[in-house]
Amino acid sequence: MVFFRIKREVPVYRGLVLTISQIACVCHCLQELHREQTARIKELEREVVAMRVKHSEAIQQLKTDFLQQKKDYEQESDAKLNTMAKQATQVRTSQCSCRLLISVFKTSE
Repeated sequence: MVFFRIKREVPVYRGLVLTISQIACVCHCLQELHREQTARIKELEREVVAMRVKHSEAIQQLKTDFLQQKKDYEQESDAKLNTMAKQATQVRTSQCSCRLLISVFKTSE
């Protein structure tokens, strides 16, 4: 087997020199940073999904509450209209009764 001697220093921009072990350390740090960032991205993606579900549920609850309030107001309004219609009928009946009594008294005089 032939062994090649690896040069221990690699020239870098403007005379700066990094050793192979320093380059390996930088590569390792970058790989670790990449793993951390990938893990954080996955975590944030899970949070986004959870927030979408939460917001979707909140919107659905708002819709449900709105429709229930609308139904309640419609029932209340129908009840008030029925009450007012009954009162109007009673007033008309009273007016007719009064007119009838007045006409009976006038004819009897």
